[in-house]
Amino acid sequence: QKIKIFSGLVVGIFVGEDVDHEQIESLKKGDMLHSVIEEFGESLPEIKRVLIDERDEFMTGKLALLAASKNAPKNILAMVGAGHLIGMEPAFKNPAGQSRIDELSIKPPSSRVGYFIGWAICAFILGMFYVGYQQSPELGWSLVMTWVVINGGLSALGAALAFAHPLSVLTAFLAAPLTSLNPTIGAGVVVGLVESYLRKPKVTDFERLREDIASFPMWWKNGVVRVLLVFFFANVGSAVGTYVAGASIVQQILG
Repeated sequence: QKIKIFSGLVVGIFVGEDVDHEQIESLKKGDMLHSVIEEFGESLPEIKRVLIDERDEFMTGKLALLAASKNAPKNILAMVGAGHLIGMEPAFKNPAGQSRIDELSIKPPSSRVGYFIGWAICAFILGMFYVGYQQSPELGWSLVMTWVVINGGLSALGAALAFAHPLSVLTAFLAAPLTSLNPTIGAGVVVGLVESYLRKPKVTDFERLREDIASFPMWWKNGVVRVLLVFFFANVGSAVGTYVAGASIVQQILG
């Protein structure tokens, strides 16, 4: 579902349409809005459940508890978005209780899969260095050089494709081999910070951010977007470099 959202954002940028006030107002009408929400639910059911259904349930439950509380006001005025109104109206027939509201208020624990995978890759690469050095010091240093050149080179290439400052490209080459062995920080973070320091975004870049991000040619002209591009491409280059360098290291040890 994350891939669907990302691809939709990319398509929206390149195949954007101008939406006027009348079109926006037409989407707020009952039948049209209902069909849009239903289509959204069919395409991204989990996203709809979190962004719409659970919020409808939470707001309905809170309003029902307020109306049933002691010294409750005679009239309660609640302002909600048109997209929530469709789901909240029928929910008032059986509103959520306090226990359900408490359950919805709890932040779900984040997945630890990516965390463990990152450290597993780190342990694997360091283990390969050790195995190579045990076979011969020359092979061990060869594996280290392979790691540095491929990982750093691809990260630097990514930064260069984003038209990063030359010093940012150099930073990508030096930082990527180290950050790839530390899952808590990515090469893009380091390179992005260096790029933002060397080419500080201007106030006009922030003011024009909404317009420039919708125009592909302006991505490299807006200082804020350029920093984000440098961050993204340096990270992607480092990620690809990790797997390419890892495969090369295994091949050298087995060969």
